[in-house]
Amino acid sequence: MLDENAAWMPHKPLQEQVRTLNSSKKPSPLATIWEVAVLNALSKIVKVEHEPDLGSRPDIIYRANGETVIADVRAVSDRERHRANPVDELNDEFANRVAPLIEAGLKGGFSLAIGPTTFRPQKLETDATELNIPRVEQFEEVVFNTGFEDFLCSLRSSPNEHHSYRINNCNCNLVFTFSPNSNGWTLDKFRYTQSTMLRFNPVWNALHKKSCQLGKVTVPGHRGIILCDGDCDTLRDNSEWDHYGADDIIRGFLCEENSIEFILTLAPVHNGFRLDLSPENHSVVGRLIYRAVDFPAWLVPIRDLSTKLPQIRSTALNARYEAEWRHEAGQWSSGSNFRGACNVSENQIRMSARDLLELLAGVLRQDAFESLPFMVRSNPFLNKLANGQLITDVRIEKDKTDADDDWAVLEFGNPDPAVSPFRVNRVP
Repeated sequence: MLDENAAWMPHKPLQEQVRTLNSSKKPSPLATIWEVAVLNALSKIVKVEHEPDLGSRPDIIYRANGETVIADVRAVSDRERHRANPVDELNDEFANRVAPLIEAGLKGGFSLAIGPTTFRPQKLETDATELNIPRVEQFEEVVFNTGFEDFLCSLRSSPNEHHSYRINNCNCNLVFTFSPNSNGWTLDKFRYTQSTMLRFNPVWNALHKKSCQLGKVTVPGHRGIILCDGDCDTLRDNSEWDHYGADDIIRGFLCEENSIEFILTLAPVHNGFRLDLSPENHSVVGRLIYRAVDFPAWLVPIRDLSTKLPQIRSTALNARYEAEWRHEAGQWSSGSNFRGACNVSENQIRMSARDLLELLAGVLRQDAFESLPFMVRSNPFLNKLANGQLITDVRIEKDKTDADDDWAVLEFGNPDPAVSPFRVNRVP
């Protein structure tokens, strides 16, 4: 929610944002989530106008030190690259095809290796290098044809031998192998999300589109772009000998596009030295590149924006995976919860407040509740009841990270004769 004292959003774009966030038709809401988060953070620093009608409708306009600043927010992703390179879908299809053999007792390891196409420039929406695999609708014809059926027959008849299935033509270049002396599943592929060309990549394309939109704004002011990570490898990459990173692409863009004076990138990261994925182990990396020689005072709100963002809870990749899962599972409007995290002691049960509410409402069925991880030994509530312990207190504990869920803490007393046999207390 925006700070009402420092931000103003017209009713129409506000309705559009709500509609987008509530709609499960789009596979990922990251673009809208980033826009709301950036507006919220900036509104805590300076008064912000959102989408005013200035010939075009920029996302942000604010005034600082007598200067007007106009900016657009854009989430950049590798979505088009993934569509052009359906390697995950191909890998899953291979797994589905050999699953019956594994279930029948086949022991060994599988490996899928995929080669790249010839280096060539593509249209602006994609990068220059792609994997040499067919589209999803061509899998059956190109990959899983009679040749693959022969491979499966050989695998059935000789499960203790090494087998390979190879395709090498203009439509596909892959090798699928089985080794009885190994285990697991490996996928070897060219990293097609790398940006091997300065101008043909998602970061440059996003900057170019936003620059054209800002060019239509009719009022004078300092123009800039805020690029947010919607799961884009290039935005997180540093330049190496074989590919470009975001900083070099942005500097190259600023050299060619004189109307843009600054570009801020925001990317969530997981602190690699911590193994768990809890929110406090995530942070956002903000990089600000500007044209001026000396840092201008009107750019202070943009510089400090990342410090006002809410707690980052996951990387963009994990956020995309979660959005896709919620879309498929029909749980689009459900936030994260603490399901499965439960602490049980002699006189206390600490569990997800939403789990408890759904259990009482009948949404979380008893059998599903009893299949949760902490039920490995037995139902803790059934144990308390069998022991004659009644609930003496219930309270809600807010999580320190301002999570979507809270903790429900239920306190239990000593065995009560109202629900259990009489007994003699132990003498100290």
